Amino acid sequence: MDIEELIKNLKEKRQEIYDQMDKMLNLADSEKRDLTEEETGKYADLERSYDKTSGEITKLEEQLKRKKELNTPDKNVFPENSVIEVNDPNEFRNLGEFLYSARFNQSDPRLKELRAEQSMGEGTAGGFMVPTQFRSELLKVDPQSAHVRPRATVIDAGTPPDAEITMPSLNQGSSSNM
Repeated sequence: MDIEELIKNLKEKRQEIYDQMDKMLNLADSEKRDLTEEETGKYADLERSYDKTSGEITKLEEQLKRKKELNTPDKNVFPENSVIEVNDPNEFRNLGEFLYSARFNQSDPRLKELRAEQSMGEGTAGGFMVPTQFRSELLKVDPQSAHVRPRATVIDAGTPPDAEITMPSLNQGSSSNM
């Protein structure tokens, strides 16, 4: 049973409880009397049940709201300020539009001049060069979005280009009896 159906069932249950409470009050009112001791106890039980059901509904509605928020795509991946005003129809408006075309619409005529052929035997399966107007956006690094580097042991390279690094190791081969 999904959350929405559970919420619907609980709301129906709460309505039934309310109807019972209302019926008790209307009966006593029509007879021009107060609730009896037995009715007062039953009414208090119904109130507790009503409040408990309302609490469960509230929790489930909050859970459903969170679930919908998590499943809603983030529309701010490429904020409005990243849209570039273009007069030429052969240019992309933003990086997202370029990436979408490169991934899903490789027949887009705007990609023709951006096709990059790579060596190493790949031929024309190389890829696409990113348009220069998006370079600054690509080079932005948000420190909060780094996931690996803050947890990694960073080893300085020393003198470029290929500095030597000594790393201790353990030989676990059969000849070393380990």
